[in-house]
Amino acid sequence: MATRPIFRLTGQIGLISALKAAGGRVDSTAGAALLAEGHRVMDMSYPEVPVDTASLRDSGAVHGPESRGRVTTVTLSYGGNVVNPKTGRVVDYEVPVHERLDVHHPHGKAKFLEDPLKASEAGMADRLARRIKGAIE
Repeated sequence: MATRPIFRLTGQIGLISALKAAGGRVDSTAGAALLAEGHRVMDMSYPEVPVDTASLRDSGAVHGPESRGRVTTVTLSYGGNVVNPKTGRVVDYEVPVHERLDVHHPHGKAKFLEDPLKASEAGMADRLARRIKGAIE
């Protein structure tokens, strides 16, 4: 089951004042920071994607940032936008290839996106904070 990261903010009065003074710069900077982090994770995942025709690997994409109210998201995905030359079909097998731990791949492995995402969690909050900090100073 996926868990959502929880961030605790300290020094809220100073933070709130700084955010108000920064205005919309924070929203755009946060979106850009999330997008950069998404590309970082995707770059880490490419070498782990199983390769037969390279269609699955080539279908990797980072979408966003997208803001709805106070929530900004970036989505990482594989599949759906590249045609496999062997089958002539759009890549639609990303989920079983990602999830099946019982299948051996000569190149790459299962959990090719999940593992890099988990590995990037360490330090992610700090990397995002450094990027956003520039907008509120």
